Amino acid sequence: MQIRLSVPEVKALPEDRPSKCPRCGNQVLQRVQYHPRRHFLDLKLSSATTVRYACTKCHKTFHHYPQGVTRKQQSTRLVVFATLLYSLGLSTDATAKVLQILGVKISKTTVWRDAQQVGLGLRRKHHHEQWGKVRVIGLDETVFKVKGKEVVVGFVTDAQTGDILGVDILVDRSARGFVKWIRKYARRVGAEVAVTDDLSTYRPALEELGLEHQVCVAHVRRNVARRLREIAGHERAKERLREIVRDLPEGGGQRLLDLALEFKETEPRLYSLALQLSNRWNAITLQNRIAGVPGTNNVSERAIAPSKIRQRSMRGMKSYRGLLNMVALTGEVYGRAEEVRMDQALAA
Repeated sequence: MQIRLSVPEVKALPEDRPSKCPRCGNQVLQRVQYHPRRHFLDLKLSSATTVRYACTKCHKTFHHYPQGVTRKQQSTRLVVFATLLYSLGLSTDATAKVLQILGVKISKTTVWRDAQQVGLGLRRKHHHEQWGKVRVIGLDETVFKVKGKEVVVGFVTDAQTGDILGVDILVDRSARGFVKWIRKYARRVGAEVAVTDDLSTYRPALEELGLEHQVCVAHVRRNVARRLREIAGHERAKERLREIVRDLPEGGGQRLLDLALEFKETEPRLYSLALQLSNRWNAITLQNRIAGVPGTNNVSERAIAPSKIRQRSMRGMKSYRGLLNMVALTGEVYGRAEEVRMDQALAA
């Protein structure tokens, strides 16, 4: 994976004029005063010149800053650079020490605040993005820890590209809760198909929403292999079942039903497994009937992986907001974008 990380430039002088008054929108502004010594923390500069303007209509005065300089004590470049180090796996303490080696003294608390500011900006930016039509969405959930307690987080992705469309904390994991969670994304992108793992809660939720359902074949095969290992004997029947699940032949659902009926009285576990697979056969083989539908949910799992890895190194999170911000940061750094521009999130 090649990631291009862009850090914004910081200028010592303003290279433009403000376009309008921030209060009334008047475009006629008068330059009042130069302030040549605006001190701040940065990797290269220590001060810059700001210009004070006055509105000719409402008489509001305000400062116009050079590129990369704001009211904050830190430059935009420093905020983004600290956030990138944190997103790539360094702790807040390690990030602060690296910056100290580079000649900038900030505390680990400041690093944490920088990361939260950028993460929140990314979440707002993604919330207002127009994704357009996404025909096939991927749905997956995973467990994080917040204050030592497990929290289930749901991810919605473009099942073909891996772009993360949304991340939510799932308080209600019932079918009704899943309907509320999935509906807002399905309507927003015009989804027609959902690819999920083999969690049973998805089926009634997707049926109510009118979405076609593809169950991840990889999950099904792993689950089948595990359950067959728990059943003693019946090796020929077990091999027949494995072959059907491996090859996904036409008419496989009926073959599974016939197999289930053979063992209805003699082996309840084999009967139950074959019957469940037969009932879900249409969802397991949707990929064979509709072009462009992936047979696995690997794309969604790859989108989740960076956040899971980052969370392990942090030994959990302290707040729900911090968790969602962390997921936004790792998704941005390890996403599919050719260039990561976190400075854009600061304006969101």
